[in-house]
Amino acid sequence: GATFAFAVMYIVGFSAPFMRAATESAVDRMLIGGHLVGEQAVVALTRHTLEIRDVETIASEMSSLAQRTTESGCVAVMLVEPDGERLRLAAMAGPFQRLRPEWAIRRDNPILKHIAAGGEALTPRALEELLSQHSFNEADVAEFGPYLDHIVSPIAARGELVGCVLVAPKVYDSAFSIAELDTLTLISAQAGLAIHSALLFEQMRERAQTDYLTGLPNHRHLQEVVPEVVAAAEAAHSQVSVAMVDVDNFKMLNDVHGHLLGDEALKKIATALRDSLREEDIVGRYGGDEFLVVMPGANAAAATESMSRAARAVKRLSLVATGPDGAEQRLPTRISWGVATFPDSGQTVRALVSAADSQLLQQRFAMRRAGTVHTDRPTVRELLEQDPEKLRVARALLDIIDAKDPYTSEHSQQIAAFALLVSDELALPDRERYALWLGSLLHDVGKIGTPAWVLRKPGRLTPDEWDLMRAHPILGEQMVRGLLDMQEVIDIVGCHHERYDGGGYPRGLSGDDIPRLARVVSVADSFSAMVHDRPYRKGLSWAEACEELRRVAGTQLDPEMVEAFIRAVGHDQHRPAEAA
Repeated sequence: GATFAFAVMYIVGFSAPFMRAATESAVDRMLIGGHLVGEQAVVALTRHTLEIRDVETIASEMSSLAQRTTESGCVAVMLVEPDGERLRLAAMAGPFQRLRPEWAIRRDNPILKHIAAGGEALTPRALEELLSQHSFNEADVAEFGPYLDHIVSPIAARGELVGCVLVAPKVYDSAFSIAELDTLTLISAQAGLAIHSALLFEQMRERAQTDYLTGLPNHRHLQEVVPEVVAAAEAAHSQVSVAMVDVDNFKMLNDVHGHLLGDEALKKIATALRDSLREEDIVGRYGGDEFLVVMPGANAAAATESMSRAARAVKRLSLVATGPDGAEQRLPTRISWGVATFPDSGQTVRALVSAADSQLLQQRFAMRRAGTVHTDRPTVRELLEQDPEKLRVARALLDIIDAKDPYTSEHSQQIAAFALLVSDELALPDRERYALWLGSLLHDVGKIGTPAWVLRKPGRLTPDEWDLMRAHPILGEQMVRGLLDMQEVIDIVGCHHERYDGGGYPRGLSGDDIPRLARVVSVADSFSAMVHDRPYRKGLSWAEACEELRRVAGTQLDPEMVEAFIRAVGHDQHRPAEAA
C-alpha cells in the first residue's frame, strides 16, 4: 500500500547518489582498451540503472554508457515530453556535442514511427534506404534532417515509444561494427525498462500524495509541503496565509441524495477552488469534506479576498439531483472558511491550522444562527412566538442581568444559540428544544443576587468570593420556580454547574442523576467560558476548546453531550495530527 510505496521511495532517494557512483565505477572496470567486455557486462551495468528513479538521470547514464561503448563523437538521448507530443533532448555525452537543446522530433513523425516499429538501431545508410523506399513528406524529412547522419535506436517502454538514442559518427571516423549496433539496441532496450520502472515509481509516488477523488494533494502531502512553505516565509520575513474550508450541508447532501452526488460535489468544488485561486496557491483535500488552502505571500486581507472569490465561484456551481419522479432539482453549493496568517495568527503549522479552523467554526456558527445552514427545526423567531408570556418574563430577567453584568447577558445569549444547534443534533422534541433554549438564556439568572464587584472582578476569585458565586444556581432556581411553570428550565438553572463525576455544585449530583438538558448547558457553558478572553487570560481557539471538552469528557462533562456539541458546532472531524 501507500506505506510500502513511501518506504521504497525513501530507500531509493537515499541510495541514488551511491548507485550513480557505482555505475561509473563499473564502467571503468568493464572497459578494456576502450571497449566493453561483451553484452553480459552491459546487462550487468544497466541493471544499476533500473534502480534509478529519475528519468533525467537514466538518460544521462545511458548517453554516457553508449558514448563510451561506441567511441562516438556525441551520443544524445531524446525523451518524450510530459504532454506526449514531442521528443526533446534529455542528455548528451561525448567530446563533440553538436545537438541543440531546442531541436525536437514529433512523436508521430512517420520516419521515427518506422524506426520504432523495427525495434533496432538503424545506421545512416539504412536510414537513407528507408527514405528512398517510402514517400515521406518534406516536412517530416526536414524535421529529421539534423539526425540523418546518426545511428537512431528507439527506446520503448511497454510497447510505446518514449525516446531514442542518437549516435553521431565515431571520433576516428571508422565504421560501427555489428556488435556495437547490437549493443546500442540492448542499451536502448535497457533504457526502456529503466524508464518504465521510473515512470511506475513516479505514478506510485503521485498516487500516494494525491487524493484519488479530487486529484488534489492529500493530507499526507500537505503535511510535507505546508511546513516548507511556512519555513520559506519565515526565512524571507514574509507572510503566508492558510484557509480551512468546509462544505456546507455536506452530510445532508450525502444522506438525502447519495454518495455519488456527494463525490460529484467534492470534485466540482475542488476544481472551483483551484481555478479561482492564484497559480502559486496550494489547494489540498484535508479530509472528508474539508480542504486546506495555502497562499504564499498573502496577508490576511489578501487571503480573505481570495477566499471570498473562491466562495463565490463555488456558489455558482451547478449541482443537479434527480428525484424519484425523474424531476431535476438544482442544489446549492456553499462553503464556510476561516483564514489564519503567519506570523500573526501563529508561527507553526499546527497553530495556523488551529487558528484557521477556529475562524471557520465561528463563521459556521454565525451562519447557523442566521439560518444560512440548513435546519428543518423551528427557528429562534418561531420559538419566541410560542409563548409570549414566558418570553416577557425571560426578557425582564435578562434586562436585569444585562444592567448588572453585560458579559453575563452576552454569554447567556451565546449559550442559547449553542443550545439550539445541540437540540437539532439530539433531535429533541419541540417542547424540550424550547425548554433548552429558554433555560440556556436564564441559566445564570441567579447572578442577579451576586455582588457586582464579584461579577466584575478582573482577577481570580478568592475562596470567599467563590462561595458567593456558587450560590447563584440555588438562587436562580428559586427565582425561576416562582415565575415560570417549566421544570426543565428550573433543572437547567439549578444544575448546570453539576459535574458528571459528582464533583460539582450545588448538590454534587453525578451521571444520569443530572438532568439531561442541564448536562447540555454544562458543555455549552464550559465551551463559551474557554473561548472568551478574560482579564486574567486569553481565550482558547474553538479547535483548542473542542479538544479540551473531549479531555474532560467523563469527568467534568457528559461524554455523549460533548460529542453532540462538537458535532453541532461543526468540529466533528477526528483529524490526523497536523505537522508541528
